[in-house]
Amino acid sequence: MGKGWDASLRAGRRDRLRQEVLHRMAGGPPPEPVDYTGHDGTHASYYMRGWNSVDTRDIFWQCQKYREKFNVEKGNEQNFKTV
Repeated sequence: MGKGWDASLRAGRRDRLRQEVLHRMAGGPPPEPVDYTGHDGTHASYYMRGWNSVDTRDIFWQCQKYREKFNVEKGNEQNFKTV
């Protein structure tokens, strides 16, 4: 991989997980990827690979960690619909 491409991949994955958890657990806005228009196309490609690599299992796991950390009551199971 080129310089920084793996960081773009991790950033896409991290951003998606963060946005999904905030959307499902805290009522935040729906997740949307960062717009890379006008930037390096390769970094944008790797960012989107990271974004699209997030699975329902990953989202569920991160929501569980959020619940444990902030002692959130179980009650948002209806938000875990398969995309």
